[in-house]
Amino acid sequence: MADGIVKASPCPVIETPNDEAFYLPGADKIYVPQRNQFTNVESFCRTLLHEMGHATGHPSRNNREQCGLKKDRQKYAFEELIAELSSVFTANAIGLDLRNVDDDKPLAANEVDAMSNSAAYLKSWSQEFKDPGGELLKAASRASKVTDYLVKDCFIRSSARTTSSPRNTLPSGSRRRYGTRR
Repeated sequence: MADGIVKASPCPVIETPNDEAFYLPGADKIYVPQRNQFTNVESFCRTLLHEMGHATGHPSRNNREQCGLKKDRQKYAFEELIAELSSVFTANAIGLDLRNVDDDKPLAANEVDAMSNSAAYLKSWSQEFKDPGGELLKAASRASKVTDYLVKDCFIRSSARTTSSPRNTLPSGSRRRYGTRR
């Protein structure tokens, strides 16, 4: 499944031996840690879907403001809500198990249920607003459009692609540590 998600990405995905995942708007590239750095392939896929959610903001796609978000905490928080909600919606749409739990086997001490992780992430970013529920509803509406774009324009069309994503070196610039989502 991971290869299919990488192939469906709206922009190149670069796997690096770092502990950060981020979308770099100016380069229109997603950087993620190498798959073997994650506790399981589902965690890699969910992180990649989150970054793909950010990538849909590119002017050639859904055209959301991307540059300078870190200067405005509420705009940044709203973009994080969109990306996280779209990652959950898209994971559901493509059949990625969000529970990350075998019904017969409890989670290991170092594992976090994917839905609990997403809920905590959404809660932390929604606290930036006076009306967290209202902002979550707005973000959910935008995230639904992101998922529509990813499913219709990326996943369905990706079966026609034949080239693999290039592997480049990591650029300098601002990055978000993927570990903060755990």
